[in-house]
Amino acid sequence: MMAVNSLFVQGKFRRFGLSNFSAPQIEEIIALCKAKGHNIGYYAYGATASGLLTGKHKFDQEPSAGTRFSSASRVNGGRLFKRYWHREVFAAVDLLAEAAAKKGISLTEATHRWLRHHSGMGEGDAILVGVSSLKQLEQNLDDLEMGPLPADLVDAFEEAWKVVEHLQIISIPSALDKEG
Repeated sequence: MMAVNSLFVQGKFRRFGLSNFSAPQIEEIIALCKAKGHNIGYYAYGATASGLLTGKHKFDQEPSAGTRFSSASRVNGGRLFKRYWHREVFAAVDLLAEAAAKKGISLTEATHRWLRHHSGMGEGDAILVGVSSLKQLEQNLDDLEMGPLPADLVDAFEEAWKVVEHLQIISIPSALDKEG
């Protein structure tokens, strides 16, 4: 990271990004950046956990062809399948889907709104949305323009997190705390 800092100081680039690092690795990098006085932005990607937070997958059913979880997609190690395909994950998704349905909100919309308004993302952070069609892009952008979720739906996200936290399937570094 010292070499990256040297290149930054020389003006070789304006923004530096990370992808697919573990939470502890990111925490180490964030601490270094803060020590050097660099601003840190967070660009969230994979908001729907590769489609799991759309509600279209069921634990006891083979994933649909063409999805990131299909058997054809697992040929190269099945990283996403291994990360997410656990009963607890589907229990958490069901909990969220039920809570969102009670409010007349799709699970995907609830996920996007939670990420935008309740996740701790702040000024300078961004959400990278993945899509497979223009219609999906339009819907995702509409979701992101909606306001905060009702408190009981936010509580459902907290409950869902408690169900899966022990699996350590998501790398959300605590060092992203904007106050620290």
